[in-house]
Amino acid sequence: MKKILLVITLSVFSVLGIHSQETSNSIKVNPAALWDGSDLLSYERAITKHSSLLLGAGIGGFKIGGLKYKSKGASLQYRYYFTKSMNKFYFGGLIHYQNGIVETGEAEVINFFLTLLPINQDINFDSLGTGLKTGYQLVNKDGLTLDLNLGISYMSFDYKEKSGLYTVELQENGIIPTFGLGIGYLW
Repeated sequence: MKKILLVITLSVFSVLGIHSQETSNSIKVNPAALWDGSDLLSYERAITKHSSLLLGAGIGGFKIGGLKYKSKGASLQYRYYFTKSMNKFYFGGLIHYQNGIVETGEAEVINFFLTLLPINQDINFDSLGTGLKTGYQLVNKDGLTLDLNLGISYMSFDYKEKSGLYTVELQENGIIPTFGLGIGYLW
């Protein structure tokens, strides 16, 4: 999966290098991404009059019961703006990758599809997803941006716990909501 993400990233940068006239760039911070860690810091670049590519990366974490999730990830979005690029309403697609660890602390018993699993070690996870997003980006005359968005993603999760002589591997997938609040600068 990491090789696929590398190929996609190199492809994006080659496309970005081709477009050179009337370039708009934006860098944003998304405080909402502290929860999932996929686009805490993002760079968006106009590629046509009505479209842009956004590359994001970040770290995140949250706690549920006795489990503490820590993750890092990256995302790639294509956005189509209904007016001019990087301003006002847009619709787009995205892919994102995350990996991280679930810290269990003390021994936990989790219910996973009607199976009780005793977990007393940290669990590593990887996640790959794709989705759709819509939003509104407001740009003032000084170049400050406010980007509000929401959407849905289909995510596939792979969990792995090594405990002594055995390894437990679990897989889950599902549709989850995505949301963002980006604050940044356009030049």
